[in-house]
This record gives sequence, structure tokens and C-alpha cells, in this order.
Amino acid sequence: MRGWGSGRFWRCIIASAWLAVGWAPTHAFAQFLMGPQGGAPPQIAPGPGSPGPTLTYPSPLAPPSNAAPAPASPFAQSVPAAPAGHVALAVAARYGREAPLISGGLIWRIYAANPDLNGTLRLVKEDRTATPTFMLPPGDYVVHASLGLASAAKAVQLRNDTTREIFDIPAGGIRLGRRVHLLDRL
Repeated sequence: MRGWGSGRFWRCIIASAWLAVGWAPTHAFAQFLMGPQGGAPPQIAPGPGSPGPTLTYPSPLAPPSNAAPAPASPFAQSVPAAPAGHVALAVAARYGREAPLISGGLIWRIYAANPDLNGTLRLVKEDRTATPTFMLPPGDYVVHASLGLASAAKAVQLRNDTTREIFDIPAGGIRLGRRVHLLDRL
């Protein structure tokens, strides 16, 4: 034994951590657990929050058999009728052109397009729902959508018909994959 213990000790610690969070190991990680001699993997006693010593691979999820078809338009819901002298503006946001609509966490702000005497745009309406519909008098507006630190703005002209706008929020993301790189023993 060197330092903090043998390699087998650390393999047990790593395997326990993986099991505690419910992750299933990859084939390469299972080989890492068995050690360089290719022996049996270390026995891990189940603890609180641990599913037990058995390592299983997740089975792929089958699509539900009674799944409803996806709506053709992102604005599948009906837009309510606008009162006299107003126009309906339905807005939605997504992460990219092919991404589904964002379902929460958005802040929508509607500003008058013409600045006031101080040079600032006047806030007309604000909403925090995912896909709001605003009832506004005809005219020019600036619509601002924000999701955390990411935001998008667009100039909108409202005339007589209901207007629908979709904003692409550059919120980005990270996609993590499972890869295990085996390091040489120290």
C-alpha cells in the first residue's frame, strides 16, 4: 500500500460514488473497477441512498404508444380575440431554429418604439409566462425576451391582424457524454 491506500480502495470509493448518484458504469469503467489483473470487481456494501452492489446498464426507453402527434405550429393554442381598438401579439421563444419552445423562466417586456423626452423607451407591458399573448393598440413596439443572462429583442409593427413572433434565445448549453479515460497507475 502507498499513500492513501491501494488502487482497489480507490476503485471502491469511485464505484460507491457512482452508485450513490444512480449512474450506471460504461464497459470501460467496469474494466477499471476490476483492476489490472482482470479479477472480480470489488464488493460494495449498499449504503443509504445506494441501490446496492449490482451494476446494471440502463435499458433504452421505448416511446409511448399513445403519444399525441406534435403540433404543426408552435402557436397551436388559439389566440383570444382582441378587444376593439387593439391587436393581439402572441410571442414564444426557443433556443434555436429546430429546438422546441422554452416552457418557463422567460421574462417578456414590451416597450414603445419611440423614446420619451429623456431618450429611454417606455415600458408598456411585462409578462413572465412561457407564451403570452399581449393586447396592444396598433403601432410600433420593441419586444424583449430574457432568460437569465441571455436575451433577444425585436422591433414589431402591429397593424390590424394578430401577430405571432418567435424569438431565438442564444442561451446555449452544454451536452455531456460519458467517456472514461483510464490513466496509468501512479
